Amino acid sequence: MKNCCKILIALLIIPLLVVSTTTAYAAGGTFQGKTAIYTVKDYHSKTDMKLIPNAAGEADLISVWYTALHDYGDGLVGVEGSTEAYFSVEEVRVKVELQKKTGSSWVTVKTWDDVQFNENEAYCFKSAAVDMGYEYRGKGTHYAEDGSLMETQTSYTDPYFID
Repeated sequence: MKNCCKILIALLIIPLLVVSTTTAYAAGGTFQGKTAIYTVKDYHSKTDMKLIPNAAGEADLISVWYTALHDYGDGLVGVEGSTEAYFSVEEVRVKVELQKKTGSSWVTVKTWDDVQFNENEAYCFKSAAVDMGYEYRGKGTHYAEDGSLMETQTSYTDPYFID
C-alpha cells in the first residue's frame, strides 16, 4: 500500500513540475494584435555546466541566452531577450538594446532590461517605433551571479532592414 501511495504521489507531482518549469513566450509572435512579419534571433544554449571559475571568476551559470528582433510592419519593432540560468541564482539579468546602423557604426537607440533575484530567468520584451529605410539589430547582454561565481554572455541578431 505504501508503494502505491508513493507512485500515486509521484504521478501527481511530475506533471506539476513539468508545467511549472515550462516557459512559453507568445510575446514575440504577436504584439497589439499584430503578427510579426519577420523575426531575426540569436539563440545560444549549453548542455553542460562547469562550475570551476576561470581566472576572472567566471563560471558556467547561464544555460540559455538569446536576443530577437521582430518586425511588425509600419515601423513597429519588438526587441526580446532572455537569460536562463541552470538553477536559481542570486541575480540574473538581461539587457536588450535596439541598435540602428548609422554609416558603418551601430548606435543604440533604445535600451531596456530585466533583473531577477533568487530566480533562474530574466526576460524582457519591448516595442518601439523606428525610422523606416534603415538597418536595425538587437543586442543582448546576459548576466548571472551566484555568490562569488558570475557569467556574462552577449548576443546580436543579424541586421534587418526595416522598409
